[in-house]
Order: sequence, then structure tokens, then C-alpha cells
Amino acid sequence: ELDHRNTLQDLGLGRMAAKEKPFVGRPLMNRPSHLAEDRWSLVGFESLEPEKPLRGGSILFHDGAERVGHGEGYLTSITKSPELGKTIALGLFKGGLAHAGKTVVAAYPLKGEEVRLKIVSPHFIDQQGERLNA
Repeated sequence: ELDHRNTLQDLGLGRMAAKEKPFVGRPLMNRPSHLAEDRWSLVGFESLEPEKPLRGGSILFHDGAERVGHGEGYLTSITKSPELGKTIALGLFKGGLAHAGKTVVAAYPLKGEEVRLKIVSPHFIDQQGERLNA
């Protein structure tokens, strides 16, 4: 999910950045435009239509919004979770987890496919760290 358009904060990794030492990306991280709350940031997705396939690169739109342009984000990765017994996805979405619980549509125009998704935390397993710290 990390590319030339994202910062560590966008991916929820900002606290891992060195506070005092310089590193590649620090100037980018501190630009006012990269601190905006409505930036695309990492979120998780659960399918509300598990019988339909999810495709990486699908464009994300608010439920009910017209399907034109670049949308509000895109799916970056999809996998079947043996732990959860369902397909889960990660993606970048404008405003990030401020939209948790809301329904969005993942559109894949090359095949004319659309799937309704729910925005969730990108931490699908052990969100409180109970297993990690057992």
C-alpha cells in the first residue's frame, strides 16, 4: 500500500517514524497537504455480497454515488482469510476510518462488476492485542 502518494500516517504507521533522525519521506510527511484529515488512508473492507468476486484495483464510491471518475479510493489487496472464514480486503479511502461502518461500492469497470462493502478497521484479527500479549 505504500507508494509515492502515501505517507506513513496514511497507513497508520506514523508512530514508527523516527522523531529526531532524518529519513527518506520526512519532508513529504510534514507538508500541510499531507496532514489533511480527508486524505486517502488505509482501511479494511468486508464484503456485504460474499458471492461476488472482489478485484484488486477496484474503484471505491460512496453507496449511491454516481460511478464516474477516480472515486473516493481503491482496493489495494484482497485475500481469503482462513482465520475469519471470509474474504477481506485492504484499500485506501478518502477520510479513512472516519467512515467506519459505512457502505461503499467497489466498481471494476473492465468487467462491469460492482460489490457492496463495509468499511472496517484494517486490523482484522486481535485488534486489542490480547493474543499478542498473552
